[in-house]
Amino acid sequence: MPNASAVSGPAWTEPTGTPGVPRYPLNVEAPVLAALARLLPGISPPSGSGPEWLTLTGRHPWPAEDRPRRASLRMLARAAQLLPEAEDWQEAAEQAIAYDAYLAEDPLLRGLEVAATWRGVLLRRHSVDAWRRWWAALAGHPDPRELTTESLPDVTVAAFTADLPAHTDAAGHPAPAELSLRLAPVPGALATLLIGAQRAETLRGKAKTAFLGQTGVYLDPGFVAQRAESTTSLRALGRTLVEDMLAQAHRIAVRRNQPRPHDSRPEASPVPLHLNTLGELAQAENLFSATEDDGLGVTPLGARLLEVSP
Repeated sequence: MPNASAVSGPAWTEPTGTPGVPRYPLNVEAPVLAALARLLPGISPPSGSGPEWLTLTGRHPWPAEDRPRRASLRMLARAAQLLPEAEDWQEAAEQAIAYDAYLAEDPLLRGLEVAATWRGVLLRRHSVDAWRRWWAALAGHPDPRELTTESLPDVTVAAFTADLPAHTDAAGHPAPAELSLRLAPVPGALATLLIGAQRAETLRGKAKTAFLGQTGVYLDPGFVAQRAESTTSLRALGRTLVEDMLAQAHRIAVRRNQPRPHDSRPEASPVPLHLNTLGELAQAENLFSATEDDGLGVTPLGARLLEVSP
């Protein structure tokens, strides 16, 4: 871990994992996985539960920990109503919740605290996936530092950051900067991490809390910001972050008695957020609908039980 002379700021730690979830070479997924466990407790419905388990209707004494699932489902229903043309349920949520002004202006979403939390999780997921892509790009290479140097342009961190897509719009709402990047794996991953470092400064409220998770965590957005602030050359920053990845993976491998970290099987697929699973469950219970002609939608039953306008 970096010391005070290497990175000023908090005493950087390893993120706390979630019991029962897979472990990964860098463990950067832990904050997102922990948030998902709170937002979507128990994504598998009990046998014969019907729509009541999803909507928390009926006479059952539903425990408090189930309520975030209903709130998440209401959020997803509203996202589908606002963006029926989205490719799937997760894309609808990402467009309606993570970006643009819907979260500030839509009456239903504005009143859902869980929606702001989801914004932070959806945005943090991009940084997590960036680390995974970078690690996968380095896997098996004899000199990951050299590969990183060769993959990055010979520019300053400031110049590279200045050319990144804007991470907020004119009104200060999050803009889809991560989705507009068109770069090779290593520079694309670093660009995403630098955008995440910028978001750590501009997000507010519960969205910021969820985005940052446990502060002072190794390889989190604040860590990246500290590294970027203390480095002039983009290539030097890239090499430093590679050293950080290798050091983090080594600590985890030793603790878990796994193979050498650079020999670990890379995990590059996106972290599953289970929003499509939630939408498909609601569709199976006739709460949601999805057709080729009308796109995503909410059925009259779903609108009534979830208390969203038709």
